[in-house]
Amino acid sequence: MSNKPAWYLERHQNVLEDIKHRAKMIQLVFIGDSIVASWEDKGADVWAKYFAPYGAINLGFAGDCTEDVIWRIENHQLDGLAPVLVILKIGTNNTGHRRDSATKTTSDIKIILDLIKKRLPGTHILLHALMPRGRTTTSPLRRLNNEINEKLKLLAEQASISWLDLGDMFLDEDGIIQQDIMHDALHPNASQYPLWAEALLPHIKGIFEK
Repeated sequence: MSNKPAWYLERHQNVLEDIKHRAKMIQLVFIGDSIVASWEDKGADVWAKYFAPYGAINLGFAGDCTEDVIWRIENHQLDGLAPVLVILKIGTNNTGHRRDSATKTTSDIKIILDLIKKRLPGTHILLHALMPRGRTTTSPLRRLNNEINEKLKLLAEQASISWLDLGDMFLDEDGIIQQDIMHDALHPNASQYPLWAEALLPHIKGIFEK
């Protein structure tokens, strides 16, 4: 029996129902945490414009660490799917909740990648860098996310996986995260979702057009 809260299990069941009814339509899958989940509210309009035409499904769950994504995959969230592309962005809560080492977080993300590849052997994976967090370049959380990203790059050096780091778009020229970009130096504000979508789209199109 899962020890996850009721809202989480309800969202999980809703995802499984969506997959059951739309499996053949779903060609684009986003997997992640609250930043990904927020495509459903902060980014709803741009999701509809840019990603819905690919039959996209949002597998973003607020608060998720790497082990939660592993649990979701092992509990059928990719079953029955054969998408062209999965975009994976996970790990910043490992940093913020527990300050897991970069080695531990990267090791968990490798497990996730292996699970995706096993279940979706014909699917390309776009491994999205952890976004910068912490207001300044000297923030311990910023440094830890940067260290994780350096290790994640190496995981993307294999067939069917691409690396994408869009972190600079959230920083000013001094590497500061301004409040009008991320109010809490972690979650992009609503104004950033259209910009993020426009930055993602060329990479998505490039994979779909291969």
